[in-house]
Amino acid sequence: MEQEVPQENTLRFATIDDLTKLTLQVGTIMSAERVEGSTKLLRLMVSFGTEERQIVA
Repeated sequence: MEQEVPQENTLRFATIDDLTKLTLQVGTIMSAERVEGSTKLLRLMVSFGTEERQIVA
């Protein structure tokens, strides 16, 4: 009798319930500058109306 080997790489897709937990916000990019020492990163200052956040992407 062969034993079933569990699969490690099973995919789990987001459900509608997962998506209802998200909060999407629209912002305006106020400034963008390169991160010193990096060729791919940008430091963004984003205004969401009531607050301003720094995002590195």
